[in-house]
Amino acid sequence: MRISIVFAFIITLVFACGGGSADGTKKGSLENGTQVDPLAAGKKAYKQFCVPCHGMDGKLGINGARDFAESDLNLEERIEVITNGRGMMTAFKSVLKPEQIKAAAEYTIHLGNQKED
Repeated sequence: MRISIVFAFIITLVFACGGGSADGTKKGSLENGTQVDPLAAGKKAYKQFCVPCHGMDGKLGINGARDFAESDLNLEERIEVITNGRGMMTAFKSVLKPEQIKAAAEYTIHLGNQKED
């Protein structure tokens, strides 16, 4: 019984300290030491705030929203647009934390790099 508890603890510790996920993406670390998958964090913010205009795949284009596959903005420019808004897009600096804005910007790059099936 004790051996199985110790073994389970060791396995849990190995997975918790791995620093990566099963799909090979790197995880970041928050101030409190909690691990977070940047792509998952970006997807969460994107789904909550961006889908109504950009769509799940980044191609919807409501209210002049850009298709991420056609965008040539780099990460810093995307962060600027999300933070301060542009055109009909609202600014999210009072809604999202800087790390959420960066994660969402990174996720839009991921969406833009997706291949059509």
